Amino acid sequence: MNDFLTHYCERCEKHVLGHGDLDADDLLFYKCLDCGTKIQKKSEKSLISPDEIQKMGYHLGIKEESSAKKGCRGGACGVKQL
Repeated sequence: MNDFLTHYCERCEKHVLGHGDLDADDLLFYKCLDCGTKIQKKSEKSLISPDEIQKMGYHLGIKEESSAKKGCRGGACGVKQL
């Protein structure tokens, strides 16, 4: 998995993930994922590994290794599979 670009949010006073948006002139800018504030173009940016992003409190939705014993076919849900 690739690194993530973080931006410094002045309102949150920390590095955050941002999401792209378009202004009235269709120019791309970034907003803080936490508070929605527009990120200043001159803000400090850095690349963070997926592990560091999770330590910052973001959930990446990475699936853990599956196990047959955890699902219905393994009997974990109580439904008998034929």
